[in-house]
Amino acid sequence: MKRSRWLLAAAVATVFHILAPAAHSAPQILAALPVESGIPLVCGNGVCAAELSTYCLQRQRPSPGMGTAYAPAAPEHFTLVLTANGNEIRLPADRHMSFIENRGFMSVVAMIELGRLKALGADNAKLVVGQDA
Repeated sequence: MKRSRWLLAAAVATVFHILAPAAHSAPQILAALPVESGIPLVCGNGVCAAELSTYCLQRQRPSPGMGTAYAPAAPEHFTLVLTANGNEIRLPADRHMSFIENRGFMSVVAMIELGRLKALGADNAKLVVGQDA
């Protein structure tokens, strides 16, 4: 039940992101907490997603609005790790995933369409977040 609500929130955030008008200023800079072991992607409703814990690096700026899109400042700190037929494939996450604000400055959802994940040949996937992300 909790997982389906989380996936629904990710889907709603995606819709808000697509339909939202262009922002007038850049969002707060966020830092993601490292997870060297990786965060498993949870799939449902055609989307696979992982929730990253984040914190604000610019307290003087307003919190980002629901669905604000983010891009990694250092893409090498985010790695999409696919498992395909028992083999591990490591890809730059920024080339395959979207990063969308989920709960103010506290969380960002990294997501990829299930079809794209399958096209990459993955049986399952996780997102590795490196130090200083």
